[in-house]
Amino acid sequence: MGDYQELVSSQPQTNTVAGVATFRRRKIEIEVVENASRGPTWEFPGFGSSQRLYIPATDLANIQLSQSRTLLSEWLATAIIGNDFLGSVLYSVSNVAAKSGKLTPVPLLMVSIVVQLYKLMYAEVITAIPMNGGTYNALLNTTSKPIATVAACLGILSYVATATVAAISAVHYLSTQVNIPIVACTIAILLAFGLLALLGIVANSRAALAIFLHHIVVLSTLAISCVIYGIQNPTVFRENMQTEFPDVIIAGKMLDGSAFTAVFFGFGAAMLGITGFESSSNYVEEQAPGVF
Repeated sequence: MGDYQELVSSQPQTNTVAGVATFRRRKIEIEVVENASRGPTWEFPGFGSSQRLYIPATDLANIQLSQSRTLLSEWLATAIIGNDFLGSVLYSVSNVAAKSGKLTPVPLLMVSIVVQLYKLMYAEVITAIPMNGGTYNALLNTTSKPIATVAACLGILSYVATATVAAISAVHYLSTQVNIPIVACTIAILLAFGLLALLGIVANSRAALAIFLHHIVVLSTLAISCVIYGIQNPTVFRENMQTEFPDVIIAGKMLDGSAFTAVFFGFGAAMLGITGFESSSNYVEEQAPGVF
């Protein structure tokens, strides 16, 4: 049979009693091990080891900067700051008209020239130091830290004041049509926009773009309507030009209105409408290259 050999089992020992074969029984004890592995022992990979990795702060910052981010396009970046300009028209022009009267366009034109001058300075500073922080970051790199801190506090006050004035102005406009509580609705508007800001600048910019387009449509419609009304009723413009300059109250004293008071105090009221334009430099790092 080749390499195989035949094995024959031995015959069990038997006893024959009265012609009947009986077998002798053996007691076998099998040791049972608790919690033994049910599978083959070679499948167990071992207990392994653990390591704690420390990454330097500079390396971690470089990794975070190298990751791709969703940057704002020109429309989204413009919408955030554009609402500050277009929205301020609804409450600043009326204040300027109360101070300047028929010379209202003059202080508004002066403010537009001032904005262009600030535009040149901001463009040069922010392109040289393209970092978030706006005025605070610029002063921090050019002056001392206390001066930059004061500027930051003034900036926060400016933003809070602008948001409060805009919210309460919107509620006052709405209250002329619907009977609503002024204070509660103002707080609700500020709370809603605060929660929107917590969603991130991308979601915030999309909502701002919708509001920005709405402002453009409303103000364009208003401008066209004013032109049509002026053409149909030319006597209104001539009568407005014959009115006196509004009087001005200073420290509880009434001053007679003049061309100087109209332009001076109208310019101060018009400056309120452009506060916040510097906010575009606060999120310059979130803007795509060339957008600012």
